[in-house]
Amino acid sequence: MILGLGPATTSFSRVRFGAGAALGTAGAGDAPQSNAGTLRDLLARIDEAGRRLDSLDRRVDVRKLRISSPTLGQANVSSSASLNLTEASAARLASTEEINTVPTSFSPRAPAWSGGSTSDPVIGGEYDGSNGDTQLTFEVQQAGVIGVANVRIRVFDGTTRLEDIRYNEAAGTEVTLANGLTLSLGSGLVLGGDTFTVDVSASVGTSVDPDGAFDGTLNDDPEFEAGQSVTGGLFFVNGTAIGVSPSDTINIILDRINQSAAGVTAVFDSATESIRFEQQTPGATPSIVLSGDTSGFLAATKLDAATVVDGTDAQRSISMDQVGALSGVSSGTFSINGVTLSVDVGLDSLDDVLATINASAAGVTASYDQASGRVSLTRNEPGQAITLSDGSSGLFAALNVQAGTYDPSATGSEPGKRTRIKIERPGSVRRGLRDLVESLNLLYSSEFEGLAAGTSARARSEVSSSLYRVFSDSTKQFGRTRLRTEVGLQADLGAKDRGEDVLSIDASDLSDALASGAALEAFLRGDGKESKGLIRELRKTLDSLETDVREQLRQQGLSGSLVNLTA
Repeated sequence: MILGLGPATTSFSRVRFGAGAALGTAGAGDAPQSNAGTLRDLLARIDEAGRRLDSLDRRVDVRKLRISSPTLGQANVSSSASLNLTEASAARLASTEEINTVPTSFSPRAPAWSGGSTSDPVIGGEYDGSNGDTQLTFEVQQAGVIGVANVRIRVFDGTTRLEDIRYNEAAGTEVTLANGLTLSLGSGLVLGGDTFTVDVSASVGTSVDPDGAFDGTLNDDPEFEAGQSVTGGLFFVNGTAIGVSPSDTINIILDRINQSAAGVTAVFDSATESIRFEQQTPGATPSIVLSGDTSGFLAATKLDAATVVDGTDAQRSISMDQVGALSGVSSGTFSINGVTLSVDVGLDSLDDVLATINASAAGVTASYDQASGRVSLTRNEPGQAITLSDGSSGLFAALNVQAGTYDPSATGSEPGKRTRIKIERPGSVRRGLRDLVESLNLLYSSEFEGLAAGTSARARSEVSSSLYRVFSDSTKQFGRTRLRTEVGLQADLGAKDRGEDVLSIDASDLSDALASGAALEAFLRGDGKESKGLIRELRKTLDSLETDVREQLRQQGLSGSLVNLTA
C-alpha cells in the first residue's frame, strides 16, 4: 500500500502566494512589503519542514535504539569473490565441412512443361555460375518424338538466346549445356512452342536436404555432393551399431543415434549444413568414436575424416597443481576449529579437500557453489563459531576466504560483526516520517510570485538534490526522477509538474524496515562512513535555505519573523 501524503492530510492548504495575497501589514501596491510577505510564507514552509525534521530526529535518537540479543544461528563464511573455476566440458565432433560445398544451385530438377508435351525433362549436372542469378527458359523449336525425331530446343535468359540444343538421342540420354547443367528427356512427345523454366544461382550454394530420402530422386534427392550416396548398411558410434536403410533420411539416422546406447547427442546444424555430435557425459575421458561404415553415410556427411575435440574435467575435480586459480595452495596443513587437516596439491582436488573437511571432526559442512564459483563453510551446530587457520598450506587465502573467527551472528565475510538493531518506538517513528513528508510535499506544491518565486524554485531544487544523494545510498529502485528506497520512502521528482505529491511512503516496506531496524537507522542517521543520512543531509539544506531567505528579508529592510500559516 502506498500512502500519498499531500494537502488532504495536512493542516496547510495548497496555495498560491502572489503580490495581491502577500501577508503582512503593507498594502497591495507596496512591492517591497509584497515581496516580504511571500518570502515570509516561504520561510514559514522551510521552518515547518525543519521543525518536523527535528521532531523525527528526537523520535529516532540513538538512545531509543538498542542492540537486540540475536537468536544465534549457524556460523557461515564464503569466498569473497568467485574462484572462476571452469566446469567440465564434453567431447565434440562435427562434419569437416558443409555436406554439400557446391557454391551454386539450381531448381527444380524435374521441371514441368507449360503445355501438353509428354516427355519428362530432367536437369542435372553442376551449374558453373556463368549466367549469374537468373531464370532460364527452355523452349521447343522443333517438335517430335524423343528417340525418333531430331528435336530442337533453345535456351533463353530472358530474351537473350544462350544456345540451341539438338536432341536426337535415345530417351534418358544427358546432354551437357555450356553452363555445366545437363538435360535429359524421357520417352514421349515434345510439342513446338512448349516451355519449362529453371532457376539458377551463382550466389547461393546447393543445400543438403536432411529430410530427403537417400534413395530419393529428382526433387526428393537429399542433395549430396556428386559421387556421394548412401545405401543400406550400418556404422558404429562408440561401439553401438546404427542401421541404415535406403529410404532413411539424415534426420531419421540422427534420431536413431540419439535413441541408441551410444551416449552421444547428434544434430543437423542448418546454419553450417553439417552434423554435430556431443558426448552426453562431460569430462576428459568420454569420447566419440565413429567406425565400420558399410552404408556410405559417414563419407556422404563428411564425418569419415572428422577429428574429435576432447572434453575436459571440471577444475574442481582435478589435482590443485593443475589449476591456475588454486596456484596459491601449497602442500601442507590447515585447521578448522582446532582440527588440523592436510592437503597434497599433487594428489588432491578441491572436491577432495571439501570431502576431507566434511568427514573430519571440525564440525562444519564445506561446499562449492557452481553458479557463484564460491566455497562456503557452515557450522553444523547452531551458536558455535567457525575458526579458520591457513597453516602452512595457504588454502583459505587461495579460496578467497579470510582466516579468523566467524561468530554465528555474523554476516558476510568479516569475522564477528553484529548489526541487528531494534527500533524502540516504531509507531512514533512512522508518525514522524509522515509529518516530515507532509511538510516537504507542501514546500514542493506551494506557488510563489515576486522575489520569492526564484528563491522557492532554488529551495525545491536543493531539497531534491539532498533527497537524491540520500536515496542513492538506500536504493530499491533508482532512476533519474523516480526514487524508491528499501525503507519505504519514495519520491517522484517530476510529480510537481503533474500536480501530484513528490514524496510518499510505501507502508509495507516501511513496516519491514521498522521491524529490521538497521537499514532504517542507517537511512535516517547515516552509516558512520560515507552516507550522512536523511536527517543530517536535509538539516544542512534547510538551514542554508533559511539563512538565505532571512538575508533577503533583511535586504528588503524587514523582519524575518515567521507568518503563522495554520491560523
